[in-house]
Amino acid sequence: MESVDSMVVAVMKECLIDLSEYVPKAVSELDMTTFDQVYECPDSPCPATMETCRALRDYIKNETYLFFKQTQP
Repeated sequence: MESVDSMVVAVMKECLIDLSEYVPKAVSELDMTTFDQVYECPDSPCPATMETCRALRDYIKNETYLFFKQTQP
């Protein structure tokens, strides 16, 4: 895969995040010590609709918010 799925680009653009120039990488290519969590679709390409992409985006956003909220004094 040479680019982020156009549906994902569109869904993220709704939150003012532009992924149009990003290039996907396999999890095995990443330095896992720099991440707290990694989300990966088990199928490639991920069988999704706009609604499921939005739901996943919102789930990750909420989980990230809760994670950082817990780390604050």
